[in-house]
Formats: sequence, C-alpha cells, structure tokens
Amino acid sequence: GCCEATVTTSIASVASLETSQLPIQNRIFCMLGGTSELCPTRPLLSLGATVAVIARPGAKLTALMEFANTTPGTLLLPQLDSEEQKGPGLDLITHTPEVAQWLKSVASSDTNTMSASPKKLCVGSYVYLDGEQH
Repeated sequence: GCCEATVTTSIASVASLETSQLPIQNRIFCMLGGTSELCPTRPLLSLGATVAVIARPGAKLTALMEFANTTPGTLLLPQLDSEEQKGPGLDLITHTPEVAQWLKSVASSDTNTMSASPKKLCVGSYVYLDGEQH
C-alpha cells in the first residue's frame, strides 16, 4: 500500500505517547461495523475511550459487551424495542433511520452538551459483508 509521507510521522508521534496522554478523553468514537475484525473498538475500550458501536445483534456483539465490562472504557449501544427485535444492536442497512437518530442523540446528549467542552464525534466505518456471496 501507499500513504502520505506525514502518516509515518503521525503514527510515530502517537506511539510515543503514554496512555494518559492520548487524545481520547474529549471524543466519542463511533464505530460503524463495530464488531468487525479490523475495527479498533476493543483497543479503544482498553485505553478507556468512549465508544459508540453500530453492529448487528448476535454473538459478536454479546462478546463485545462482555469484553467492554472488563475495560476502563465506556461502550454505548443503541437499543431497539420493536416487534422484530428487542435489545442492543442495529443493522446499518435495514435500520438506517434509527442509526442516524441514535447517533444524533449520542452527539447531543445532555451529558455531552452540558459539559464545559463537549466531546467530538469521531466516526469510523468498518462495515463489510463477509461470506462468499459478498
């Protein structure tokens, strides 16, 4: 692969920081496809970050919730209460309006906007469909 020349400098700069110096406390990391293998949800939670995850309900999301309970981080999950599904998790494709509404509520929550310096939303997309058909 290739990248801009400044990428290596930036990575080296961040890698040299102590965990307490990482600029994660003033952000909410929103991970679309938050249970995918390449998504940094688990490392961010391990560092103490606030992570909002959009992922389909199922075993991967359950495992992530269990993992989050062992970390200093905060895991935020949308809850769906409908005839088709009850509980955490949303499918980005079939619940797009609900995802948009939930992300808007996370960004404008009272706990976020009432603080002296509200957290910035940092969105990463790690969505993919696995399997032979995709």
